[in-house]
Amino acid sequence: MDEQRRRSFNRYRDIAYLFLNVSLFDVSRKLIPGDYLDRTVVPEMISRSYDDFLFGGTLFDCPPRTACEIITPFRIRFCALELEHSDGYAVMGPYLPEADEKNLTLEEILLQNGASLSERESLRGYLAQLPVIGRTKVIAMMDGLPLHLYGWRIENTLFQIELTQQNPPPCPVFEEDAIQARAEAIEKRYDRERLLMDAVSRGDDNAVQILGRVTLNRLPNHVRNEKNLMIVLNTLLRKAVEQAKVHPLYIDAISGKWALAIENAQTVGQLDEIYYKMILDYCALVRKRSLAGYTSNVRAAINCIQFNMDEPQLSLKMIANSVGANASYLSHQFNQEFGISIPEYIARMRVEEAQNLLLSSVDFPVGQIAAAVGFQDVNYFSKIFKRIAGCTPSAYRQNGGKPPAPSDDPET
Repeated sequence: MDEQRRRSFNRYRDIAYLFLNVSLFDVSRKLIPGDYLDRTVVPEMISRSYDDFLFGGTLFDCPPRTACEIITPFRIRFCALELEHSDGYAVMGPYLPEADEKNLTLEEILLQNGASLSERESLRGYLAQLPVIGRTKVIAMMDGLPLHLYGWRIENTLFQIELTQQNPPPCPVFEEDAIQARAEAIEKRYDRERLLMDAVSRGDDNAVQILGRVTLNRLPNHVRNEKNLMIVLNTLLRKAVEQAKVHPLYIDAISGKWALAIENAQTVGQLDEIYYKMILDYCALVRKRSLAGYTSNVRAAINCIQFNMDEPQLSLKMIANSVGANASYLSHQFNQEFGISIPEYIARMRVEEAQNLLLSSVDFPVGQIAAAVGFQDVNYFSKIFKRIAGCTPSAYRQNGGKPPAPSDDPET
């Protein structure tokens, strides 16, 4: 599957999980899954039946352009669809039907599969956390995928293949190959996580397209499952921005903000929205606060300036003392690495902060804003602001952040 179709497939996979709470993954023509199907709470007997289906050649029996529903010996369903361009197969599941024509009891299912009745509660607990999806929704979801990827639609039918324990399909993939395939799928997921962290560490918003959604059905509560995934993602993003040399104070603030949002979410839909917003927020933090590429002295000087912006006595001497460096050497080093002097950097940071305050919902007086960003003299503040921003503070506020024409500036 080429990169463009891979991204389209991942977006559709997110839709399947959001609306049906079901996993959607691809399997290559060599029967290697493109993603990891979590087995954490899958009873061993059921996990073996999944391997019989995934690696046993059943997918080869699926008619072209037709949604093929595979019924495992434990009455659990998967729906498969052959893809174009040697892209393999799309597989949705596991799920349960709204109605099973055989309507077997748990005891009957266990006995048919040669399992002990002592496994009854294990099977009951696993089945209880699977999504229940009707035939119409299955067809609709599988119909939209090829339309999304290739522009064609499937036959409006559901072709069924029923597997039995007594007559398992021939298995062209040996057990060792099945284990290797699962290991490779896990490895791919970790590779995507590394790519995600690398993109976030650069502040690249395309990071939202890299990871896709991973489903870990480890608890019956699907909202709790999703929250656990978001907590893991929040940790990954913290580590990514650390690579960008963002100060821990900013990292702790953004991490705490999203941890609270995750815990307060009530639905999978709310968590899905958090997923994208959180990644973009961390990328924006990197673009604004990354100090990667600077020496430790310069990074320390910048952090000192940012944390003491409101201090009127902020100076090269004060910063050098804080950093523990010679003032002349630090000034030269800062100029060389940043391209401007420390006093100019301080002025620009103060004006940037003043701009944010001028456009805030509260109509702060200009004098109060000047004091908040470290200026004791409001006239001097206005002079510096106009030199850097191109207009006076009042004009900046009146024009919503856009410099006015010189004749429109009331303080010109």
